[in-house]
Amino acid sequence: KLPASATLEDRVQAQSLALSLVAFSQGVPFFHAGSEMLRSKSMDRDSYDSTDWFNALDWTSNDNGWGHGLPLEDKNGSDWPLIQPLLANPAIAPTQVEILQMQALFEQWVSIRQSSPLFRLQTAEQIRNLVRFHNTGPDQIPGLIVMSLSDDPAHEIDPNYGVIFVLWNAAPEEAQFALKGYEIGNLELHPLLTDSHNSQASYEAASQSFTLPGRSVAVFVGDSPLVEAETQAAPEPAATPTPEPTEEPAPTEIPATSTPGHSPTAFESLPEDLAQPQEQSNLWAYLIGGAAVIAAGIGAFWWWRKK
Repeated sequence: KLPASATLEDRVQAQSLALSLVAFSQGVPFFHAGSEMLRSKSMDRDSYDSTDWFNALDWTSNDNGWGHGLPLEDKNGSDWPLIQPLLANPAIAPTQVEILQMQALFEQWVSIRQSSPLFRLQTAEQIRNLVRFHNTGPDQIPGLIVMSLSDDPAHEIDPNYGVIFVLWNAAPEEAQFALKGYEIGNLELHPLLTDSHNSQASYEAASQSFTLPGRSVAVFVGDSPLVEAETQAAPEPAATPTPEPTEEPAPTEIPATSTPGHSPTAFESLPEDLAQPQEQSNLWAYLIGGAAVIAAGIGAFWWWRKK
């Protein structure tokens, strides 16, 4: 909501900006009757039963309905202390000058919408592919909307414009925005954007920067569709040379003969033909078999003695 200190010019620009959001959106725009005339119902929040005293439309543009009296008490009485001083403030009441100014701005937005089929795309797929919003993410500029409508080169929806940019600055201060990630080319204000306030917007091609006055709407057009800027690929890291394999030294063979100060093992003291692993297992088989025969003989001897 605007502060009570806002001028009538501020109020007209705020109303114009709000209606342009609807005018430049895809689909069928819906405007409430009289919104293009600054229509007011004297702050009645529910005028269904308020008769024409609050609901009338003045087609002469002399009166917009503001200050006709306190709205009905049953649904507005609790707010009367807030409403009464506002309705009594003559600085808020618009004159025919402001009402006609608002009508001219509304007609301007509708004419711009009519000038390009890009504002009236026919399928959801076209909207997904051709409509983009650019001032997004955590670093976005608050209060600023940047929308582009880029034509489809394969089908040429708009014979006049390759790209359209619409920017809304809802802040009371000037806003600047530089577009990155796309190549735009030259842009100029839409030829139907002629009012003294919104036409102050500008575009600088070298930096692809837009500048908008406070509470304004700007429409820029260009010949070429929007193209994503080429990103320079990062250089690939240099390959690390692979070291050449080195030959491992052959294991040193330990001689089977004993050396001074070295006690030979059981296998080292055996003949060479018994020192091999397979022949070692045969030797143990002979020893175990012999022990078994001796044990059997001793057992038989003791059995014979007892008998």
